[in-house]
Amino acid sequence: MFRQITYSGIMDQVENPYLDWIKRTGRRTIARTFEIDMVRFMIVGAGGFTVNFIVLLLLHGVFKLPVLLGQLVAAETAILSNYYFHSIWTYRNAKARSTVARLAQFHLTAWAGSGITTVVLVVAVHILHTNYLLALVYGSAIGLVWNYLWTKYLIFAKASA
Repeated sequence: MFRQITYSGIMDQVENPYLDWIKRTGRRTIARTFEIDMVRFMIVGAGGFTVNFIVLLLLHGVFKLPVLLGQLVAAETAILSNYYFHSIWTYRNAKARSTVARLAQFHLTAWAGSGITTVVLVVAVHILHTNYLLALVYGSAIGLVWNYLWTKYLIFAKASA
């Protein structure tokens, strides 16, 4: 059922028909690049989620700020953290653009994803009466898809050959 772990690591343990097709058709370089970028993206994203979680826990749970205000500050902190780590690690070989332009574009895109997260969080807390930290998990899962697609294919797109 699971393949042995090889050079590409953890992603070889996951069954993925699309990646299997790429490998079978001789497009190993594309598959390997996708796997590496995805793993790095997930690691940085997990770090950003942790930053968001801790800041929200402190601001709303400890200092009793309203959940919306706490989440906005927590999301901004996580966005800046994610940008930094994506730029130096996940997408370090991206095409050259000014840092200010890339940060502005990343910021706008990430806030769209954080907006999705925040809406889900606020609705889950105030309407569904869900715990705010559990609601953050739900919202973050939905925002993850948005963030990955826009970050990989727009902001840190690889330079064309």
